[in-house]
Amino acid sequence: MALNSFGYPTGATSTSTTAPASTTQQAVYQSLEAFNNASIELYDTSSYSNGAPMMSMLTNFGRSRNGGSFDDIGVNEVMVDTGMITKWREQDGETDIFIVNAASAAGTAGANTSFTVTSTAGLVAQTIVRNVRTGEQLRVVSIDSATTFTATRKVGTINNVAMVVGDVLQRLATAVGRGVADLDAYGAPAVEREGYIQKFVQTLKIDDFDMMSSKIMDPKAFIAKMSGQKAYALREDQERAALFGQAYKDPSGNHYTTEGLLSFAGKGFAGDISGSLTTRTMEETLTTCTEYMSPNNNMKLLVLGTKARAAINSLYTGRIRRETIADIKEQVETIEIGNAKFAIVPHPLMNEKSGFNRHAMVVDPGYIKICYPTGVDLEGKGFNGRARFEMNPASTYANMTGSFVSYMGLQNISPNSAGLFQIAA
Repeated sequence: MALNSFGYPTGATSTSTTAPASTTQQAVYQSLEAFNNASIELYDTSSYSNGAPMMSMLTNFGRSRNGGSFDDIGVNEVMVDTGMITKWREQDGETDIFIVNAASAAGTAGANTSFTVTSTAGLVAQTIVRNVRTGEQLRVVSIDSATTFTATRKVGTINNVAMVVGDVLQRLATAVGRGVADLDAYGAPAVEREGYIQKFVQTLKIDDFDMMSSKIMDPKAFIAKMSGQKAYALREDQERAALFGQAYKDPSGNHYTTEGLLSFAGKGFAGDISGSLTTRTMEETLTTCTEYMSPNNNMKLLVLGTKARAAINSLYTGRIRRETIADIKEQVETIEIGNAKFAIVPHPLMNEKSGFNRHAMVVDPGYIKICYPTGVDLEGKGFNGRARFEMNPASTYANMTGSFVSYMGLQNISPNSAGLFQIAA
């Protein structure tokens, strides 16, 4: 498996990887002709049947952390009416860091001085900024251009000293004068984003001979077994799409993409700490992902590959707690780091075959929305994309066909709330 500098897969699985043993399960489900009426049991085999339901965790956590109402900000499931494209706007927090772009002398305490920064966007008059390097505090008097502003030197207790290019000015608070009611309006622009809604289908077929046969087991029990397996396969398809993403090219050549969580998290905080993995480096890494937290939430999911889980177990012996999260009635293992709690979710699809077995992914369940499209059918009835079973209208008594179907997309909000790290060598 070829990896880039961050350890992300850059190519297909190596041909030296041992392929899993093939099974006849799907062939059996498609046709029972090979079996006679002898007493033969069918044993299901599935690589991921015992895997953690990451999407269920996202949904339950997201809903509970936002008051249980689908109308609240950051809720985890939404119905959209924009067709097979889900659209949203993402607004980051207002800028509170400004970088000095021209040297400035110490000047005189209490005097107004002009300063040059890379951008004054988000800076308003009557606010206090602090030079992180020197500790000096300044009161902003006016915004003069896109890169210059005037401020009063030494409004705090730290003396005014010369500023150099690269100094960081951090906005602290407002310092509104007597008789002043309002500040200038400011904020961060909202960015337009969109994702493709994918259609998932798993189909069941059975004919009249199979209906009247006692092949394998009781026919009713076997049909229930088939249905359960197809429903599980649908959920697994959705889980793969949520993790790895989905791209579609229509006949006109237009490309549509639903960004998977691994790609999304990699746009946030990413790196390779496997060569120096200690509790300190791990906690410093995870702490970077807690700068952005969804409202009313102090918990994030720590989604682990197979080798990454072993690394966490070794690193945090005695610190991993098993607890029941009351508001979702789920028992999970957690680690507390600083003011945040991380719920450990091992993911069976993050294995050697996918190339992510050494990685840990951090996502905020309140910032990941699962989207279902809505509409109206020809009978005027409401129609939505939630998973359901539909019989094929062309089915006859001799050959019946039905499908589990779902239409689903994702809204991945604020990569700054997420991270993807290689933690196992």
